[in-house]
Amino acid sequence: MLNDQKFVHDPAYRRDYLKRMRERITRGKMNEQLRGEVLRRAHADFPGKGLFARSSTNSEDLPNFNGAGLYSSMPNLRSDAQLIEGIKVVWASVWNFEAYEARERGGIDHMKIFMAVLIQEGINGDSAGVMITADPYDREDKNAIYISAKRGLGMKVVEGQKIAEQVVFCQKANAVQVLTRSEEDSLLTFDEKGGVKEIPITGERAVLTDEVIRKLARAGQDIKRVFNNKDQDIEWVYMRGQIYIVQSRPYLAGGPSTLVNPGQSGPRWLFPGAIIALLIPTVISHRTGKHNLNKLFGFTVTGVVTAAMIASVALLIKALPSHKESPTELLISAASLWFTNILVFALWYWRLDAGGPHRRDSRAGHPEGAFLFPQMTMMPEAKAAGGHELWTPNFVDYLFLAFNTSTAFSPTDVPVLARWAKVLMILQSLTSLTVLVLLAARAVNIL
Repeated sequence: MLNDQKFVHDPAYRRDYLKRMRERITRGKMNEQLRGEVLRRAHADFPGKGLFARSSTNSEDLPNFNGAGLYSSMPNLRSDAQLIEGIKVVWASVWNFEAYEARERGGIDHMKIFMAVLIQEGINGDSAGVMITADPYDREDKNAIYISAKRGLGMKVVEGQKIAEQVVFCQKANAVQVLTRSEEDSLLTFDEKGGVKEIPITGERAVLTDEVIRKLARAGQDIKRVFNNKDQDIEWVYMRGQIYIVQSRPYLAGGPSTLVNPGQSGPRWLFPGAIIALLIPTVISHRTGKHNLNKLFGFTVTGVVTAAMIASVALLIKALPSHKESPTELLISAASLWFTNILVFALWYWRLDAGGPHRRDSRAGHPEGAFLFPQMTMMPEAKAAGGHELWTPNFVDYLFLAFNTSTAFSPTDVPVLARWAKVLMILQSLTSLTVLVLLAARAVNIL
């Protein structure tokens, strides 16, 4: 399977292949000794109760891979046949399409994944959901607890299929902030025959009272302390005034973006803030006629942006083997870096050619420079006829030059005369080639 090139490169074929593989597993027969032992324990420990068959693999809760919600769990299994079939469905979910794709992006060996099935008593909750002992929207806020909830079993909240009620509890202020209310018109509850059923709901849209939210928050803090104050991602159920903790796992926040901002080791505003801080004296020195100072600040800003762009390309290439970025993220990063590459080198050409913009504007025409623009090769009569006697290049001309260099990897209609310009064009072409070939090609290949 993994050596089948069509399986590797064709997502539609891969999805269908994995579906057929899961069907073959669920049609299989369980070992009789194992089947007998499972049923014996179920009858002894949970007589007459609906059970959950929950998934648990060795590819979840890893330092750089969460794995939550990728595998199937089966609710309210009441008969022997339902329990055995439910266990096989959980086993087969190792080959869920979403699970395979996530492991592929995470660089995880599919042949080393093993599924365990946890058999638990089912709780037919009044409400259920997820609690995180941190604010996933603001990692700097160490005082918040995030809770999402839905009436009924809440399975669609855990699986990310429905919009839930979302609240943030601020511990210091003992206050509840409501982010969203659930807009659903139905809930999931146990079916007497096994499994779950969906029933309509009306009336008040608030799922949790402030009292229940505070009880959940206290439980979350207690669980966090058990795990050495490491933030936890907790699944919970609330029924008849009692909180039931279904599971707790380490909370793994989303990885940093790889767009044009390598300064992720500090606050997100640090890099753009530094650029704005440099632009202010640049503009002031230009308006006050201090051209040498303006030139110095201009080179500094352009140099900082160039270093940031090159660092971003390097970081993104370094991250490629780990397969952590989705195709969409890679394409957005590639496009951002490609356009940044054009703008950065257009600025360099504009600032360096023939002494810079101020010196070019202070003389009549443009007789010489690092680039031989077509207007510079025109005969005097042709220049006069075309109104180009005093022509001098502006930023658009250098932007067009940089665009051609990034697109065609050459300046096309503008020969390069100066050695410094040739070096810059080599660097620009290499950056563009790296972005287009390595990043964009990989992203398209895994779409």
